Amino acid sequence: MARKTSYPIAFKLKVIREFDILKSKRKVAQKYSIPRKAVREWIQDRENLESSPDQITRRRIAPTVGDYPELESQLFNWIVERRVQGVCLQGYHIQDFALSLKRELNLNPSFNASRGWLYRFLKRHNLVLRRVSTTGKDLPKNVKDIVSNYICSCQDISKEMAEKYGDSFRKYFFNMDETAIRLDDPGNYTYDVCGSQRIKATTSGHEMNKVSIAFCATANGEKLPALIMVPRQTPLNDFVAPANVIVVYKNSATFDGIAIRDYFLKRVLFPHMDRNGMGEACLIWDNAPCHNKDIVLTSAVSKNLRLLKVPPRMTNLVQPADISWFRPLKSKFNRYWTNWFINEEHSYTAKGNMRSPGYACVINWVSEIWKDMDPNLLRDSFEHCGLVDNSNLHSVLNKLIHEDIILNEILEDSDLSSNTDNVFLQENDFFEEEN
Repeated sequence: MARKTSYPIAFKLKVIREFDILKSKRKVAQKYSIPRKAVREWIQDRENLESSPDQITRRRIAPTVGDYPELESQLFNWIVERRVQGVCLQGYHIQDFALSLKRELNLNPSFNASRGWLYRFLKRHNLVLRRVSTTGKDLPKNVKDIVSNYICSCQDISKEMAEKYGDSFRKYFFNMDETAIRLDDPGNYTYDVCGSQRIKATTSGHEMNKVSIAFCATANGEKLPALIMVPRQTPLNDFVAPANVIVVYKNSATFDGIAIRDYFLKRVLFPHMDRNGMGEACLIWDNAPCHNKDIVLTSAVSKNLRLLKVPPRMTNLVQPADISWFRPLKSKFNRYWTNWFINEEHSYTAKGNMRSPGYACVINWVSEIWKDMDPNLLRDSFEHCGLVDNSNLHSVLNKLIHEDIILNEILEDSDLSSNTDNVFLQENDFFEEEN
């Protein structure tokens, strides 16, 4: 004889509420895989079920003050001080300091700062484990002076160019920035069922394989060919690069002084200047070591190319590429990769491992993304950084220049600090290491 199934009262009431919505005992029974007779009986017994003593919950009110209020007060203040300093704290740090306070305050020897105590302490003081959103040094105290002086220098040059070339002076202003793109880009976030313990992102296993890219555009929104460095000695078989990219093969796919001179200056920027009859120009870029090599500086002088270097650690404030270009580039690349992963056919190795989309595919994606980049966005990015005028500064820069603010906190709250996440990687991914 089959054993009779017992259902808790909470489940029975849930079924009854479902019936109130569906108005069908059959549908409710099918949804919860229970006999229709049980649904009918529970509905008939609804009044008794709703008044059952089991439905009266006795909630235990957690104490708002612990057994050792002085210890907890000092411990909380210590946590706040360390977080102001940017120190990352784990649970064992808090437990260790609590034990040191116990000895200092001569508290009950039985107090051992257990995991249970830690959980209750965190709950009492509204402390939660958070994901780090920003790492690195705080900006210098005189950041406003540094940025203001840099913007003034750029605007002085733009006025000088405007006097010479009139409204077309913008085409003489360039910004270039390097970045890296991985062959796999699953993204850092996904929708999943609430409460899932493991959030997995499946890839082809080529997250460490990358190409390095130099993007360059003018202040009037004109795009120069993207320089893509592929980590190979030999060219890709049967591959013809699109017209708006220049592909270079180098084992490390990193930028050094020679790569900047021979590939970017001589194959990207100088040909553009020659085609447009430019006897001079101004290039804005960051302070990467490869930009400061003698061979680069000498080559720039030979073409009357003035180099304006963004102050160290200020690229997320006053470099157009960091402010406006990379976020839409990153988002679009992720869409291409995700579409490939979900919808396109994949090839596999003899051992059954999925192959990456491949360098040729990534190059074509970058070409399409760069071709579709809105010229108005590129043009406006120079204005947002105050490089040609200061009438349309981006919000963080505007607050820095015109208001008395704590810049690091505003950067934390803005979108600027996340512009180079995921697809666009750290500098050591695409710059040659210095000896």
